[in-house]
Amino acid sequence: MIQLNVKSNVIEVLNFIKSIPSLIHTQQQKNLTKDGIIAQREARKNAPYEEGDLERSINYEVGNGFVKIFVAKNSRAGAYAARMEYDKYNEGKGTKMKSSRAGRLYIQRAINDNMSKFKKIMGNIIK
Repeated sequence: MIQLNVKSNVIEVLNFIKSIPSLIHTQQQKNLTKDGIIAQREARKNAPYEEGDLERSINYEVGNGFVKIFVAKNSRAGAYAARMEYDKYNEGKGTKMKSSRAGRLYIQRAINDNMSKFKKIMGNIIK
């Protein structure tokens, strides 16, 4: 959160005003990192389970003003992650034992189910 102490002198205030874009960008990146951590954690909870490769392969990356949740193609689960996200399939014993939330659309649900958290986090840039 960015705060300004009004007791500052005029030069300090002007310097602070000049620094606002950088401060906002820094806070935005921190908030996107928080969003990425939440989405990654939830996608891992939602992921189908057999041996755990898919769960371990779910990552996030923060870019300039965005965060992406993904399974790298070169990871152990990369060859089948998209199929497990989008295709219909019979859930195995590991998925059924994991939770009722585990299964297809594991990344999409992690994002949709936490959208209000993401908005709240991103809304806390300036107060």
